[in-house]
Amino acid sequence: MYDECDVLVVGAGPSGLSAALSIILNGLKVLIVERKAEVGIPVKCGELLPNIKEVENLLPAINTVKNMYMQFKKDKTGEMIKDAIENAVVNKIKKIRLYSPNNNTFEFNFDGIVINREAFEKSLAIKAKNLGAILKTSTTVEAVSEENGHYKVSVISNSGGKSFVKARFLIGADGFPSNLAKIMKMKHGYKKNDMVLCAQKRIANIKIMDPDVVEMYLSEKYARGGYAWIIPKSDEKANVGLGVRLSYIKAIPILDCLETFLKSHKIASHYFIKAKSMPAVLKIIPVGGLVNDIVVDRVLLVGDAAGLVIPINGSGIPTALASGYMAGKIVSKCAKGEYNLSAYVSVLRKSIKPMLDRGYLYRKLFDALRSSTLLFERTLKFLGSSGIANIIKCDPFTKIVQNLFFE
Repeated sequence: MYDECDVLVVGAGPSGLSAALSIILNGLKVLIVERKAEVGIPVKCGELLPNIKEVENLLPAINTVKNMYMQFKKDKTGEMIKDAIENAVVNKIKKIRLYSPNNNTFEFNFDGIVINREAFEKSLAIKAKNLGAILKTSTTVEAVSEENGHYKVSVISNSGGKSFVKARFLIGADGFPSNLAKIMKMKHGYKKNDMVLCAQKRIANIKIMDPDVVEMYLSEKYARGGYAWIIPKSDEKANVGLGVRLSYIKAIPILDCLETFLKSHKIASHYFIKAKSMPAVLKIIPVGGLVNDIVVDRVLLVGDAAGLVIPINGSGIPTALASGYMAGKIVSKCAKGEYNLSAYVSVLRKSIKPMLDRGYLYRKLFDALRSSTLLFERTLKFLGSSGIANIIKCDPFTKIVQNLFFE
């Protein structure tokens, strides 16, 4: 027996659910498989999103973001995502405060929101199911073969039961590294230094100094090649974590790094004296730009699976939503014979890749500077808060130069 659908979406995160909504509203049958037992749990994310103005600055070439991310007035997919985001907001952010390795402080404005990602993803999943999407949790793709112009996909449940799905198109929204991409022999092209292992905890009973300020800590002692973060969800709760490049993981156990940060960082440790935390969750995120293989035959990747994470700061939810939305639109057109899937690659390269490329170059620049604390500190001081803001927000180089020399 087969489950039959037009599109099989692998992964029920923001990119997969965005794609599913876009597809089903264009009249196609969608089946979503998710390896987790429950959508949205556990949360492996800081849950911080830039607001619409920040997104428009970040991704000016994506017209769909203005319609899809926060405003959606005509597009039903967008209306649903907007509603899910607004109902999941738990805090609003006004600034980012960055601490250098020597704990010098740089602060800049940032218009953002902190969401309950579990509630957000569950809301999107409910909307998709109400429209007719089929969602199977505790299910993993095991193998894929072609059969009479369709894909025959073998899926296995966490209890060991096997079944098959027959689909015309496959969308990999299963994070990084993507299991579907591995099965389809799609290459990402990264080296270890292009991947970051993140560890994060939800922590309560802490006293946040400024609940509307996200704190970032650049320190090779705690987060080699990455940074540590404190993202307030209220004045007593926060998401706290850090990322370490995979090239350093063997020498620096990441859970030890996180515990050391919580207990001994000169500034941050004072927040956590009476803290109560949940167990840490781990996640690998790509920081090397777009993967090499985004589309193969009738299979395409979205979100983290496609490398759509900003290399300099690790942000991925806006690009995940945008890529899922665009992928769903294009797959729907392809199913009707109007487009070729290569159009998806073209759209990504035009609209998102320039920003990812800038983020990658800024990341490489910071990598080189961080080998010398003295040089890094002097560079940060030279850039100042406005220059650092331009880099963290992945602004064009011309804007950085303008702020440095002409303001």
